[in-house]
Amino acid sequence: MGGSEEVITPNNINRSRICRAIALSALSCDHDINPSNFMVDPNTGDVARIDFGHAFNDLLHWRSWGGRPVSSNAIIDYFNREDVNGFGADGKSKLWRHFTGVVPSQEMVDALKELSNESSLRKTQEGLELAKRNLLSIPEEESPGIFQKTTREKIRKSLLAIHKTLHDSSIDSNKTYEEFLGEFFQGLNQFYAKNLQDMKKAASVMKFQLRVERALHSESDITALREEFNRRQRGKKQSITWIKRNAEEPAFRGGFDAYVAHRRKRMSAETSSRT
Repeated sequence: MGGSEEVITPNNINRSRICRAIALSALSCDHDINPSNFMVDPNTGDVARIDFGHAFNDLLHWRSWGGRPVSSNAIIDYFNREDVNGFGADGKSKLWRHFTGVVPSQEMVDALKELSNESSLRKTQEGLELAKRNLLSIPEEESPGIFQKTTREKIRKSLLAIHKTLHDSSIDSNKTYEEFLGEFFQGLNQFYAKNLQDMKKAASVMKFQLRVERALHSESDITALREEFNRRQRGKKQSITWIKRNAEEPAFRGGFDAYVAHRRKRMSAETSSRT
């Protein structure tokens, strides 16, 4: 799975497995999803995501280079973002540069639902607690010299960079190492808890959107879907952010009828272009 322009499609890899790996990347807000950052077991077809060096919105942190803050739902933002930063072609979203046919899809809905269940939240919290204990177990060292840092100082520096990226705030430098880790992991727990909730909502929006698409393609009556949308949005704004469908179009924002009119217009244009 090599070159920088390789496109992953349902024809050369199991789509449900790549969807799960992408969903895991979205959960940690790692936009660096080059094909080379996915490993495939040739015997089982299992897909593993590797190299999370740009997790926690690292690539969005460079605001001076065009990185934009994350919108209210981090997972929908992940799917809909066209530019990760302002570095020209290199700043384009790698989801839309390298992958086709996975958003929106039922396989992605299933991956989002699987990762956002209560068991996943519990496992995430357990994993973070284990990581915290491991970092606490690192012994305190004597200072190696004025221009060198102890292991704990290096850890504090690295984790503080992550904290600043996620929360746009610092941690009091006067806090002890133990107090620092406590505040850092509290923030990280909040980050994952929110993203898991956002993932549930993203799965719901994508599933509903796929149902609308099927109804439009089969020319079925959409009255029941309109009523369902109105029930879902009762007491809320009728305008929502839908899931981006392809690399060429931005995500649509609007109510049910506006989205249906938009899709019918696009479908008519696509039909005309084929004839």
